[in-house]
Amino acid sequence: MKKIILAAGTLSLLMFAACSDDNTAGNAVEPNGIADLSSSSEEIPGTSEENPTGNDDVPSESSSSGNQPIDPPSVRPPITIDFESINTFTTVPTDKRKLGKTIISVYKEENAASGNCTVGEQELTGIVKINDGLITRAYSGRNLKVKVPDIVYMLKKTCAYTLDAANQTIDSLNVQGDSFDFACISGSDYMSIDDALGRFKNIMTSSCTQLDMQASLDSLDSARTANAPVPIIFSDEDPNEKIILDTTSRTLASYALQYAKPEELSFDPHVMAYNSNLRKDCFTAMDRYKESNGIITINSEPIMPIEREAIPACYPATSSIVDFTSRDESCKYYLVGSDDGAQPTGHVLSKITKDTIETISISPGGACMRTEAYFTVYFLIEDCEGLIDENTTVVHRGARSKRWKCEEGNYSPTLKAQSYGEWYSESL
Repeated sequence: MKKIILAAGTLSLLMFAACSDDNTAGNAVEPNGIADLSSSSEEIPGTSEENPTGNDDVPSESSSSGNQPIDPPSVRPPITIDFESINTFTTVPTDKRKLGKTIISVYKEENAASGNCTVGEQELTGIVKINDGLITRAYSGRNLKVKVPDIVYMLKKTCAYTLDAANQTIDSLNVQGDSFDFACISGSDYMSIDDALGRFKNIMTSSCTQLDMQASLDSLDSARTANAPVPIIFSDEDPNEKIILDTTSRTLASYALQYAKPEELSFDPHVMAYNSNLRKDCFTAMDRYKESNGIITINSEPIMPIEREAIPACYPATSSIVDFTSRDESCKYYLVGSDDGAQPTGHVLSKITKDTIETISISPGGACMRTEAYFTVYFLIEDCEGLIDENTTVVHRGARSKRWKCEEGNYSPTLKAQSYGEWYSESL
């Protein structure tokens, strides 16, 4: 049986950035015994003196009457984080329902609830229990494809939304590779499981959605990897060379210069513009947007012909400096898409031949924070030679920048590249 026994005055606060593949953090779980724990006063990630909660728009868990602190040792016996006990229910669920991938079960008689989801081999479970002025939350993940420190950090935030509340929390975290067990106990004004159920449902459904999204991305990556082209390797940068970027002109040449040397990265001359933010008006003008009974459908393809009259709706800044309707009548125009699965990422359409269009997605060098968002960016192509037809294929290659990178200990690139928005060819 895994147990952690703490005197009620013993307080701990986790720092997840230090988690490795096989480690414990905070009040660590000792698999074969009882751990001796000491106090900790580490700072909550993302907080500061000006913003101690690190989350301005999320209310504190306590009600207007104030948070109930955990009683001192003289009042309350030692508090135990016992995973086996937490995961045990003695009654049958009084309510059970499925929310997306998540199954939520409510145990009214025990003032508790549980949630679980399975996505492929990935498993996530959660439990919340209320008893004697304390609220216990416990989560377990197995065979996860998402980053364990990231998902644990989000689950940790359900324990306390303020620094004061965090200082009244005891917790335990055990990380083993792609799996983890985490539990926390804190004082609470909640009397009924109904009070905590809304927040519990939200964190479980959103976390299970993250598992599902990652599984989908992994499936796409596997399909691409089976026939993936060799990634591009840029040469090392001269550490003594000062890189000065002028992104005010919004030209494609300036865009590519953010990521690599001009001789190693540039747009094909057939590229007229790039835009990461095509809106409804664009797809409506292309007759590819339909809405029926509240369901929106966008008919999107890797290569899409576009009429000249529709270009201003898709590339307004570009159209403000050039009238495409007055250009050579023999030219045809196309939109070519490139998937953006994690931000920030730069995108360059580097080559167009008779058979192939090649795009390059550039990630920042170093260990950088990435988002989980997913969308498509688009390049506007002018084809006056008849290069593009129904047999043309799009090849996507990857690269990692050596000038746009995160230094050690800094999870945001030092060089502040602008990867998104609308950019246009300097030839215009």
